[in-house]
Amino acid sequence: MDIADQILYEDNHLLALNKRCGQIVQGDKTGDIPLPEYIKAFLKMRDNKPGNVFCGVIHRLDRPVSGVVLFAKTSKALSRMNEAVKGRDFQKTYWALCKEAPPQESGHLENWLLRNEKNNKSTVVKAGTANAKLAILDYKLTGVSRRPEIWCRTFQPRRRHIAARQKHNVHSPRAQRARHHYRSTTSGRYMG
Repeated sequence: MDIADQILYEDNHLLALNKRCGQIVQGDKTGDIPLPEYIKAFLKMRDNKPGNVFCGVIHRLDRPVSGVVLFAKTSKALSRMNEAVKGRDFQKTYWALCKEAPPQESGHLENWLLRNEKNNKSTVVKAGTANAKLAILDYKLTGVSRRPEIWCRTFQPRRRHIAARQKHNVHSPRAQRARHHYRSTTSGRYMG
C-alpha cells in the first residue's frame, strides 16, 4: 500500500491521512493490517530511521468510511491530542448521502445506544437501559440534488455508530450501506 499519496499534512508531531474506504485504523478480528503499521513502515523507509517508529492513533473512523484521520508521530503529541479530544477541543464533521431528507433541515438528537459485541452493532434503546450510553448528534441538511441528498452531521465523539443509528431513528435511510460497497470502491470517495 502506498501511503505517500494519502498524506494530506505532516509535521514533526502529526500526520493527517486521507483514509480510504475499507482501510482499518485499528486492528480487529479480521487480522488485516491497520493503517498505523503501514505508516510506520513508510516513515521508517522514507526517513531511513533505525529502530522502531512511533505512530499513535488519535481518533478512528469505521472501516467503511473514508475521511481524514489524524495520527501522532510522537508520544508527547499523542498525549496532547488525547487531552484535546477529551476536552472536546476536537470536532469531527461527517458527510453522508441519504435517500430522503430528514424531517427538519437541522436538529439536535439525543439517544441512548447499546452496543451488541456479538454482531458489532449499536441500537437505539430507552434511557435507563443497562450499559447504554448517551449519543448526541447535531445535523444540518447542506444540499439537495437529483441524486441523494447530502446531509452534513457533526457529533460529539466517543460513541460508536452514532450518526447511522440516530439517523435511522429519524427515518432517513442512507442511500447505500457502505459496509456492502467498500470492497468494490477503490477511489475512496464514498463517505458513509
